[in-house]
Amino acid sequence: MAVQLKYPLNLTENDTDTPPLIMFTCLARESGAGENFYGNVRGKGLYYTHIFFPSPGNIQFQDQAQFSQAELGASAAFLGGASAGRAGAGKTVSGVLGLGKKILTDITGQVANAVGTDVMAQAQLIKGVVSNPNTATTFKSNGIRNFTFTFKMIAQTPKETDMIKAIHHTFRRNTYAVAAGLRGIEDNSGTASVTLQYPPVWNIKFLDLNQPDSINKFIPKIYSCFLTNFSSTFNSQANMYHIDGAPMEVDISITMTETRQLTRQDIDNMENLGVDQLIGIGDSGNVASVATNNRIPSHFTGIASRYDSSAGDGVGFNQKYKITGGGFGRDGVTATDND
Repeated sequence: MAVQLKYPLNLTENDTDTPPLIMFTCLARESGAGENFYGNVRGKGLYYTHIFFPSPGNIQFQDQAQFSQAELGASAAFLGGASAGRAGAGKTVSGVLGLGKKILTDITGQVANAVGTDVMAQAQLIKGVVSNPNTATTFKSNGIRNFTFTFKMIAQTPKETDMIKAIHHTFRRNTYAVAAGLRGIEDNSGTASVTLQYPPVWNIKFLDLNQPDSINKFIPKIYSCFLTNFSSTFNSQANMYHIDGAPMEVDISITMTETRQLTRQDIDNMENLGVDQLIGIGDSGNVASVATNNRIPSHFTGIASRYDSSAGDGVGFNQKYKITGGGFGRDGVTATDND
């Protein structure tokens, strides 16, 4: 089953100039009491939720490489010789050993009575030389990337109030793990759980519906993520409420952390994936290699190209490019499974 949520409700009403979008896709593995998984999405019990916003400003990508420092000391000479060949390495080793023997011979008489002192330091002081630490920069790993997005939602209609509530609840709910029993099956008994199911994995995509493939090619791809922080503030500007008690405005901040550190091959592979392909998510909604390239079923993608003549009800965007599909209808609120 799939649900599409969007803010604002008129996000895609302009047929000629749809703004760039950001799409959050949550793949939850839902289960019910007494059964393993329910739902019939690809036979895997996955529950797709797509959340659309106008593409935010201040989008930050921090690609990090972690380095350290190591003091190679005299071994640096050996390493340098080794790179020149085995013969050079042999000569270098002999040279290092010979140099050490000469230094010790030269200073033996001068520091023989220096009991309780650091012999090497004393030798360096007498000779006026110190050992070259041969400090080198060494690569450790690439860091795991984090992304933070902020949105302000102000309801203009009662339907939009309901939509904001649904979006807020979806993000907040899917921050949490699911209490499970010994077999990893959801446990709703209310007793202390034995295990916890991982929270859902998310995909984030930047869209441009004015392009044939619906992808905004100018913004880099993001690997599969976990929702690591979700914060919300109600009525940050003024303490005002609608007549039904709904807050006038809701500010949300979403922090996503990629499920693993990436390699150069991951970066290259992700750039070739389409809007309907899951990045780093396996068949059962678990974390997987980007090489899996699993596709979301066409009627659960939540998106269809502006130039795709087959784009119609049940695909995600209809011919007028309003977000539709299972769970929410043309008005973005009415819940139906077949719209």
